[in-house]
Amino acid sequence: MPKNPFVYIGTYTRTAPGEPHRAEGIYAYRLDSVTGALSLVGAARGIANPAFLALDPQRRFLYSVSEVEKSEGRPGGAVSAFSIDHSSACWRRSTSS
Repeated sequence: MPKNPFVYIGTYTRTAPGEPHRAEGIYAYRLDSVTGALSLVGAARGIANPAFLALDPQRRFLYSVSEVEKSEGRPGGAVSAFSIDHSSACWRRSTSS
């Protein structure tokens, strides 16, 4: 495991109808392994209710499952994949379905 790994936090972005959104998607933090402090690195915005997150074993991809009733007009949720560059703290959406 890296000395100061990333920590990913998925949030519920859609609330009850008429209520404001309280979160924006998936947040990435850097964990200080000595102090336990978290520092915000960035966020992947525009992803609806990314309620479940998983990393591949090599920590190159982050997978997100959106807990929604419909996705792109079809019933059911959605899955998104993000590629992760640990050297630059960048991540980008690779695909979704």
